[in-house]
Amino acid sequence: WALAILAIGYAVWPKKSGPGIGKPAPILELAVVAHPVDVLSSGAQGNSAASEVAPGETHRLAADGKKPLLIQAFASWCGACRRSNAHSDALREAEAQGRLDVVAVSVDDDIESARQARDAWPIPVRVLHDGDGQFSRRFGVQVLPTYILVSPDGIVEDVTVGTPGALAFRKWLSSE
Repeated sequence: WALAILAIGYAVWPKKSGPGIGKPAPILELAVVAHPVDVLSSGAQGNSAASEVAPGETHRLAADGKKPLLIQAFASWCGACRRSNAHSDALREAEAQGRLDVVAVSVDDDIESARQARDAWPIPVRVLHDGDGQFSRRFGVQVLPTYILVSPDGIVEDVTVGTPGALAFRKWLSSE
């Protein structure tokens, strides 16, 4: 019985995910799946013409020194990730206004799964792929979705695990 209770406790105990708050965020080069696209105004999901990616194209995942960076770790098979994507319009709007950089990082095994999620959900922000697992390892991502807010100077300010609530979105959208 004791072993069964320990196993159940481990399964339901909240897991830590993401880097430590107050620590520098790792800087990585990740494969680009898709560039930001205003899917809603284009009238069509997956407007690939507006987001063509060159073979082997990468993006430097790092704060730009001017505005905060919000990173969303997700996978195509993650139901909570898909549900939390419903709020992406507010994040896209904050990015369009220059208040926040937003990037989604797929931890899927293959880049095609990330492309399919980007088109089906749709995900209107820049989508990157963690093909070799370096993002997951260096950022300590163990639970999906994980949201990581990085200050303009590259310091981790907030980590939210699971589907974020209204308070988290307000915090991200008001970050300076």
